[in-house]
Amino acid sequence: LVELQKWAASAALSYNTPEGLCRSTAAEKQVLTSLLAAGKKGGLAANEMLCAIALISGSGPTSGAPNCNSAWTPENGGLTASNKLNRKTIQENYATVFEPLRRKGIR
Repeated sequence: LVELQKWAASAALSYNTPEGLCRSTAAEKQVLTSLLAAGKKGGLAANEMLCAIALISGSGPTSGAPNCNSAWTPENGGLTASNKLNRKTIQENYATVFEPLRRKGIR
């Protein structure tokens, strides 16, 4: 988030909260462009390239029930005790984030 905030300051992008910055279309586009450049430099094939991303601020609760701004932690069920992704919990709690990404990914 710190690097994204630095970019926003240099791009004169105004935002009120970290969540607002993460929901910014300009911020998503900047991060996606950077990731695509890294993928291209790394030799990824076209079918391995990202077509959409969602930025999560990580400012939501880290324990208890997560929301769409929560970092994934063992305490909120996003990760298992051994720090592996708890896919079912993530899919359920972030469905509102993932569905628009799925629609963008269908070509």
